[in-house]
Amino acid sequence: MIDFTIPADLAAERDRVRRFVIDKIVPFERDPRLTSHGPTDELRQELVELARAEKLLTVQAPEELGGRGLTHIEQAVIYEAADGDQPGIVIERTMNTMDRNYVGGHGVVRFENLVLPRESLLGDTGQALRYAQLRLAPARLTHCMRWLGAAERAQSIAVDYAKTRTAFGKPIGEHEGVSFMLADNEIALHQCRLTIWHACWLMDQGEKARHESSIAKSFVSEELFKVADRCVQVLGGIGISDETVVEMIFRDMRAFRLYDGPTEVHKYAIGRRVLR
Repeated sequence: MIDFTIPADLAAERDRVRRFVIDKIVPFERDPRLTSHGPTDELRQELVELARAEKLLTVQAPEELGGRGLTHIEQAVIYEAADGDQPGIVIERTMNTMDRNYVGGHGVVRFENLVLPRESLLGDTGQALRYAQLRLAPARLTHCMRWLGAAERAQSIAVDYAKTRTAFGKPIGEHEGVSFMLADNEIALHQCRLTIWHACWLMDQGEKARHESSIAKSFVSEELFKVADRCVQVLGGIGISDETVVEMIFRDMRAFRLYDGPTEVHKYAIGRRVLR
């Protein structure tokens, strides 16, 4: 039986992470060191040290490796609250993309007469795809977890704005058109959270959860993009400016629909499993 009740100790840790994000991370949202190619090395290191000081760095790693050894469902609760120098590998250029959340951004890489020494081999020869598949479901879900947190941040900004911005003699949040958008967002956030938790719970039971993680990735990415879009709509003109972080979340969320497989690829895989 699935029990989504959050234990008291995990709830306390979630609240601690939320306070950390609000007090220490949110002030960096408009930092000039957040460039079109992601945060600069200086900013990245600063954020890493802040997380390390609070023992929140790589919490998913085993305890013997310095992490917290969290289960997948524990990671979902916490994350929501928030060797390239080898000869023959040539970075031709970096590309400007709409998202800015990855350190170093995106680039065009050329492999030219690349010969890897045997000591660079990880695992057995010819098993790379099998190894990669072991991380597919967890990787998809960690994307979903952190983007859920980003969407909640956008929603909180939109809600605060709807309470204070007035039009036609009252706060815009009291107008049905705006309140319905915020309600739709709340419904979507709840659905996404439960979808993520269910897939995480399956993996904690020893299941591979490829089907469920694929469902989560396609559903969550599409729904959270709609959430971000509605937040921009509620904010109006300020929503398409850099006066708030919502416009950045909106752009990043659009890219999320492509990362770890576009929605169409996941739907194709889901459909094939359904028809077996």
